[in-house]
Amino acid sequence: MSRSLTPYSEEWFKIVEERDPIRAHLIREHCVSAGNDNVCYECGRHTQMDYYVLAGGHDLQRRLCLICVKIYKDCFGEMSLEVVTLKQV
Repeated sequence: MSRSLTPYSEEWFKIVEERDPIRAHLIREHCVSAGNDNVCYECGRHTQMDYYVLAGGHDLQRRLCLICVKIYKDCFGEMSLEVVTLKQV
């Protein structure tokens, strides 16, 4: 799986819909509610960072808020996330 797919792009959603259609639906709803795609993959809060999750069998970039980043690091360790981009919003 390509690490380079931009979170919430049509190609990215296609993969998420195949793996977890409920998650894909929730993320789309969060984007609609927020009026943009700067929402956390896990909780729907506003975010500006894209991460590549290096632990837990994940292979897609995702947007995470600072609270969820802390949760990932607490669960998987400090080096479990790699910052991919800082979105300009």
